[in-house]
Amino acid sequence: MSVHIRKITLVAAFAAVLLCAACSREAPPPPPATRPGVFDPQIKAMEAARNIEGALKEGEEARRRQLDAAEK
Repeated sequence: MSVHIRKITLVAAFAAVLLCAACSREAPPPPPATRPGVFDPQIKAMEAARNIEGALKEGEEARRRQLDAAEK
């Protein structure tokens, strides 16, 4: 019976050591930043495309309203 108690005590002590080691770690350093400006041209192109898309949708809605008003 004492063999089982020793094994349980050993496992509990090992788990406690692992828990303490995991909790006492410092936060990992932040990942290295990408070079500034690498994606700036793509980001600007996407923003321009979204602006154009919005303008096209507004124009389409205005035409639909005009057509609906003309039909009434």
